[in-house]
Amino acid sequence: MLFAPSGALLEACVLALLNREDLYGDMLTQNMQSVANLSESTLYPVLRRLEKQGLLRVYDQQFQGRNRRYYAITAAGRAQLEAYRAEWNEYQKRLSHPARGGENKMTKSEFLRRLEKALAPLGAQERQAALEYWEEYIAEAAEEDGEEAAIANIDAPEDIARRLLAEAGMAPAPRKKRSASYWVLLVMASPIWLSLGAAAFAIVLCALIALALLALTPAIIVLVLLASGLFSVALGFTILHDGATFAFIAGVGLAALGAGGLLAFAAFPLLPRTFAWLRRHIHLRRRAKL
Repeated sequence: MLFAPSGALLEACVLALLNREDLYGDMLTQNMQSVANLSESTLYPVLRRLEKQGLLRVYDQQFQGRNRRYYAITAAGRAQLEAYRAEWNEYQKRLSHPARGGENKMTKSEFLRRLEKALAPLGAQERQAALEYWEEYIAEAAEEDGEEAAIANIDAPEDIARRLLAEAGMAPAPRKKRSASYWVLLVMASPIWLSLGAAAFAIVLCALIALALLALTPAIIVLVLLASGLFSVALGFTILHDGATFAFIAGVGLAALGAGGLLAFAAFPLLPRTFAWLRRHIHLRRRAKL
């Protein structure tokens, strides 16, 4: 068999066989195999599904000293089989008389008006030729089936126009590849755009360094004061024989240490806030650019 039944079609075949007579599993499988090439493992899930839906029932019957499980169609199963048959008949009618243009009734003038509107991007001469062709086609087909039937068997005007426009090359053009001349110009201009890129990088780097130094300035001042204070005190102890000089140098050193300590006490708690402010400022500027 060219088309293997599945889903609803397979259920309809099972119900049609059981509508003739009750069948046990092996006999039902053999009958189904005359319709399609399938195994019992394929049929079993279908039988279980139909049983759960109440479309068939199962009962056991003695046969030569053992039980045979029979399948029988129910009233609900017969109703479902009739629904399947009605749908199948409708499907056959559609295959025999396809209505490609849909169910909407349309006059010839309405069809041509919609076609002309859909063909607006086309050139005037080509558009007129297409309209004349379809007008003549409808007139010839209407002699046998009537105008409404002739139009019903044609695709929608918009579908016809879409195909004509595609044939005329008015469909969205594919993305063009870069030509060799483009890459040659890009290489020749490399000294310019490389220089501009390097300059931009240098400006950004300098700005980042300046921001970092601005944030670290209090720490640098504290370190300088502490280092100079320690150096001055150490230097004062080397000239203990000169009391006045020792007092002056040691006093300057102690003053530097005191100033450094006070500045450190005041500045170090502000460093995290400073970095947070810089980070927020940079983030806001970046969002403004976007």
